[in-house]
Order: sequence, then structure tokens, then C-alpha cells
Amino acid sequence: MTRTPWFPAGQAARDCHVVVIGAGIAGASVARSLAERGFAVQVLERHALPAQEASGNPAGIVLPVLSRTGNALSHLTRLGMAYAQQRMSALMQDDMRVDWQPSGVLRLARNPRHAAQQEKIAAQWDFPADFARWVSAEEGTALVGVPVEQPGWWFAGGGSVCPPALVRALLQHEGIALHTGIEVGQLRREADEWSVLDTHGTVLARSENVILANAYDALHLLPDEYAQALPLAAIRGQISLASVSSDAQAWTRLHAVACREGYVIPERDGQVCFGASFAHQANGREPSEAEHQGNIERLQAIFPQAKSLHPAQLAGRVSYRCATPDRVPMLGPLHDALSFRERFAHLHLGGTAQRFSMADVLPGLWLNLGHGARGLVWAGVLGEALACMISGETQPLPQDLIHALHPARFDYRLMRTAPAHRKAWVVAEEAE
Repeated sequence: MTRTPWFPAGQAARDCHVVVIGAGIAGASVARSLAERGFAVQVLERHALPAQEASGNPAGIVLPVLSRTGNALSHLTRLGMAYAQQRMSALMQDDMRVDWQPSGVLRLARNPRHAAQQEKIAAQWDFPADFARWVSAEEGTALVGVPVEQPGWWFAGGGSVCPPALVRALLQHEGIALHTGIEVGQLRREADEWSVLDTHGTVLARSENVILANAYDALHLLPDEYAQALPLAAIRGQISLASVSSDAQAWTRLHAVACREGYVIPERDGQVCFGASFAHQANGREPSEAEHQGNIERLQAIFPQAKSLHPAQLAGRVSYRCATPDRVPMLGPLHDALSFRERFAHLHLGGTAQRFSMADVLPGLWLNLGHGARGLVWAGVLGEALACMISGETQPLPQDLIHALHPARFDYRLMRTAPAHRKAWVVAEEAE
């Protein structure tokens, strides 16, 4: 195995108690994976109920990402898809309600050039038909049940799920204790364990291992020098909800999820969900008319026949995605950013890994952050991977993917760059 001193592995747990901060899809998934291994897991959530942030939308899509190069993003989503399908099937077999609708997902080409690129990917990779296949506009129309004008990818194993229902099902395990209405204000290292304190300084829990799965809020629990090593961004997203009535337009009767630069999810509980906006440097929780209008335009790019919609007719919900500059989550131990930058200060000059000693970590402090818009696909397999790190089990992910996910990767890339050319990280806009 290639030596990589800049990606420290962290230490397996010595006891069977873990604290997870955050009860969204990331926190619930890793809590479930740990509980199934016999760990006693405390989940601390600041809201009165779980799944109140980005995991709180009434519907979300499950589909992979494809690329011409088979990069970390596409590799992770393919593994994540398989695991998500298995997990939801297992939960339903246990009579748990997750509202999983495996309708398939049609992802349309953005334009003729994009269609040509995607057709090359289809020819190059020759994916199994039950995973992904390229279809004409005519076949796409038949699959979705509403006319479309572009060819696209058909993901037969994709679909939609109710994220809050999935989170609740994951947390239903005898090894998980959920504590809601708990505002964590500080982490303190004492002897060989972490103390988790509330905003008044009262100790809420103590554990050798703590997992931060609370998205962008994790940065508020870390000293500035460590938070600055984690280039996370909170990206506002607004979904729109249209009521379905007996005289509703035909596009509301779609049979499967349809995507282009936005998405449309088949009717659930009398509403069709579509979206979503992607707003940098935005704040607030109230839906805006401008973002509803943007969602209408995304909808019409999928179904041009979706006419006569006005923002005033729509309900909506706003949440904030936690994203990274390379769109890949952060998973693994938190490195000691101060000693890391000292140790690898000359990395930009070159040389082999043998020149450097292994980077230090903050013992027992783990991250599961930055899932962006794809937490429903990634959270399950990442929860398994992190549970394996903590338990010392064999990893379900290959080593190169573990490195691609490592929280230290941004400091590593920074140290490889000559000081005069180092720039601040930027999280770019992406389509859903």
C-alpha cells in the first residue's frame, strides 16, 4: 500500500459508546451503522424533531452521477446507490415506513453538445442496463409518461424517498438514544475523552468518540484554526410544491422522476415537488417569489408544456445544503491543522512521502459533512465506512476513495501549492 502521511487513518474505538451530533440523514445513517455493530449511540439534535434541515424536504431523489473519467464523485455515487437501495429495502422488510418509490429517474441532456458527450460515456462505459442506459426522447416520454424533447439517461434503480421518514426509520434501533432540543455549544478534550457541552457550559455527554454530522454548524464547534481547514459552504436551496387536483395539467401526472438542470418528483400526498434553487451568500428561511420563478423555469426546461404556473400558486421550503469545493463529502478523522501545516510546509518543493512523518489527528473526533445535494445517495455507504473506521473493521470503500473523502485533502492540496499561488477555496454552483 502506498504510504500517505498526509491522510492519517485515526484510531479504532476502545469502548462501545459514540456521540453523534446532528440527526439528519448523515447522522442517522452513521448512528444506525454503529448501533448495528453493538455500539451505544447518543444522537444530539438541536431541533425538536430529527430531519429538520436539508433532510427535511418532503421528497428527495436518489440517482447516481456519471462521468467520462470514472472520478471519485461517480464512483462514490455508484457505490452509494447500491447501498441505499439495499438499506431501504431492508427497512421496509422490517415494516418501517420510508416512502421509497423506485420509479426510476430520467435525466435529460442539457443541450445537443451535452447529449453528444453523454452518448460517448454510454458507449465507453457500457453500464448494465438496470443501472444506467441512454434513451431517446421518445423512449424517455414513454418511461416518464409526459412528453420530453431531449434524450437522456434512464436510471432504472433510482427513484424518490421521503427524507424525514427515512431518517426516523434509521433512528429506530435499540442501540440509539435520540436527544432532541439539545444545542451543542462546545467540545472540550479532557484526558482521553471528549466532553460535549451545551451553550451554557453544561456537560451533555462524554465519549471517547464524537462524530460531527451537523453540516455547516460543525464549524462553530471548532477553533478557528481547525474550522479554516474545512472549506464548507452553506448553500440555500428552495423547493416548490404544486397542488395536484382533478383538473391539473398533464405534467403533474408523471410516472417517474425527471431531471435536467432541475428536477420534478411524482406526486406525494397531493403535491408535486420540483426545484431547486442554488443560492450562494443567501440567508433567511422564507421562500422567495424569485426562487419560485427560477424553479418554474427549471420545470419548463424539462416539460415545456408546464404553462400558466405563477409563484403565488406554489408552496415552498428553504434549507441549506452543506457543500465542499470539489463536491465530495468530508469523511474521516479530523487532522490537527496546526501541526499539519508545519509538518508539510515544504511539500510544495517535492520529494517522496518517506520524507514526512504521519500527520496527527484530534483523537476520537470524526467528520461526516459536506453531502451537498446528494446525501440520500451517499449517507448510507458513508455511514458504513465511518462505522468501519471507528470499529476497526475492513472498509467497504477502496483506499483511493477514502483518501478522496479525507478531511485533510484540502490542506494537503494547499501545501502542495507554492505559497505565492495559494488561493481561497470556492464552492461552485451545481445543478441538482
